[in-house]
Amino acid sequence: MRNQVAYTNHDVRLHPVGPEDALLYLRRAAALFVKRGAVVAELPAGGAGLTDGGLLAAFLGRSGALRAPTLLTGVGLIAGWDETVYRHLLGLS
Repeated sequence: MRNQVAYTNHDVRLHPVGPEDALLYLRRAAALFVKRGAVVAELPAGGAGLTDGGLLAAFLGRSGALRAPTLLTGVGLIAGWDETVYRHLLGLS
């Protein structure tokens, strides 16, 4: 526990999460956020209305694995770093 937030660390650089496993996380997420450059996009919960390919295109890196950093909480999932979204997902805002 750090800063009163319980967490489990899964370093996707050491243990990549491929497309099949990534889809399991993405389709179950209550909210989806992805950061590309300076822009944070919010996608429909569970990627509703998106094909598997379209959803994976937003969240997989060039290696074909889930992008790092990725944060998954009961509130949602974000790929990429954005302090405002992290604070929201961690219940700190």
